[in-house]
Amino acid sequence: MLSFARAFITGLRRVTLLARLRRLEREAAYMQGVIDRAPLAIAAHRVHINRTLLDLQQLEQRP
Repeated sequence: MLSFARAFITGLRRVTLLARLRRLEREAAYMQGVIDRAPLAIAAHRVHINRTLLDLQQLEQRP
C-alpha cells in the first residue's frame, strides 16, 4: 500500500513538473519573441526551466 501511495505521489509530482515546464517554456518563447529588451527576464525563466528539468531527472532516477 505504501509503495502504491509513493508511486501515485511521484506520478502526480511528475505530471505537475511537466505542466510547469510546458508553461515556463511557453512563457519564455513568448518573451523571446516579443520582448527583445528583457534579457534578464528571459534568463530568469531559463533558470526555472533548467531547475524543473533537473527536478524531473532526479525524480526519474529514484527507485
